[in-house]
Amino acid sequence: MNPVYISTRGAVAPVDFPAAVMMGLADDGGLLIPEVIPDVSAKLSAWSKLS
Repeated sequence: MNPVYISTRGAVAPVDFPAAVMMGLADDGGLLIPEVIPDVSAKLSAWSKLS
């Protein structure tokens, strides 16, 4: 499943990553953000040990 990106203003249909990159800002002037943001809290302690 490819991530889908939505506008923070909600007036643009969801787009895939390549379309989001090419668009920059959404056509409605909003920011394009992932529709779903994964919960990574269980990985934070392991990541804190990385150099």
